[in-house]
Amino acid sequence: PDTGLPSIPPATRSLGLAVLRGTSLVVLSPLDGSEEIANPFAA
Repeated sequence: PDTGLPSIPPATRSLGLAVLRGTSLVVLSPLDGSEEIANPFAA
């Protein structure tokens, strides 16, 4: 279906190990930009 978004050829890549540390966690997405999420480790 036509979503109005540019066509992206299917591709995958391995990101390896990601280590996240800090008081803020941020979700990064090449399509949606970035978004701050709640810290699941906060007491």
